[in-house]
Amino acid sequence: MLQGTFDSYWRDLETGVRTAETRLNTQVDFLSFPGEIPSEKNITQWQNQTLERFSAEKNRNAVAVAPLNHSETTPFIKKLVASGAACITFDTDAPDSGRHFFVGTNNHLAGSSCAYKTAQLIDFKGKVAIHTPTLLTHSCAERIRGFSETLKRYDAIQLVKTETGEENPDKLFESAKRCIAHHQDLSALFAVSGTSAKACARAILDSHLSDKILLVCFDIDAEIAASLMNGSIFMTTAQRPHTIGYRVTDYLYRIEKTGLDNVMRTIPPSRLVDTGTRIVTLKTLDSYRESLKGLGIPIDF
Repeated sequence: MLQGTFDSYWRDLETGVRTAETRLNTQVDFLSFPGEIPSEKNITQWQNQTLERFSAEKNRNAVAVAPLNHSETTPFIKKLVASGAACITFDTDAPDSGRHFFVGTNNHLAGSSCAYKTAQLIDFKGKVAIHTPTLLTHSCAERIRGFSETLKRYDAIQLVKTETGEENPDKLFESAKRCIAHHQDLSALFAVSGTSAKACARAILDSHLSDKILLVCFDIDAEIAASLMNGSIFMTTAQRPHTIGYRVTDYLYRIEKTGLDNVMRTIPPSRLVDTGTRIVTLKTLDSYRESLKGLGIPIDF
């Protein structure tokens, strides 16, 4: 399994992997970016080089990868599949790569759901902006597509801007501040990922606009939970990284034991295994914590 950076999201995903390893009495090589500077460019280069090596070695029956830049990694996944290995994408997809299936959030549907909830919260009128760490990651692009398509149904809502910050915390904060400054009459802001959410929450607090701009976002960690409590974030869509890690490990194990053809018979025609999401607000934060405890997931908020 190849993933990207290490944070609480990926920690929880790895917890799911380790839980599955124990229950299935198996072992997965869980590979993380080894460099000191986890930039989008460096992670993508590492993922592509690793896939290239796997393709040449031809000694792996199944590989799972979370491609940060799906367009750049697609040729390397194609080469891996051509070498005879099964390939699963997880968390972020590369749908045109020839991968066998994807495990993770149905991001288009989740983006659409966020848009409808946002529209309800602002009484189906006002200005809305989108903030994303990148336009290159498939998961972010799909959330934006789902969100935008749904908001366009409401004539009194104006989608004014999509800002990006190149996966850099300082640039994300600067772009969030810029977006708010240019559109001071914003009714709502949709942060496409956890990194965007934290930058936007800081910008809203810094601008003293918590009571004016409704921030709806993705993912949850200690900082996002704190922002729910201080009012700078109203609602977040929590993904299920533990479930993703567990399901991917289970599929890798089954491919090894029973063969790819047998596993593919259990996969939906869409080739998308949706692991679901959960809406978390200040009112539901405590119950969300309890649900994580039940899964044995470390809680730092």
